[in-house]
Amino acid sequence: IDQFPFIIGRIEGDLIILEASISRRHAQITYDNARQAYYLTDLKSSNGTTLNDQRLIPDQPVQLTSGARIGLGPNVSIQFDLDY
Repeated sequence: IDQFPFIIGRIEGDLIILEASISRRHAQITYDNARQAYYLTDLKSSNGTTLNDQRLIPDQPVQLTSGARIGLGPNVSIQFDLDY
């Protein structure tokens, strides 16, 4: 990830996932320079976003840590890893 916000979606975004359960604009990852922290936000997706199996509240950023599992709808899971 080299630009923020980083959008994940089925049709729009920086990472396109061609899966019917993924919303057009599903989720975003942001970076807070002051806190030196990454955040994941569900963008009011139809099928929801989870972080380590906990469903996110839409439009409520949650801090990401290295190794976190991001669930996008019922069928897609990705892992967030920091490469220092």
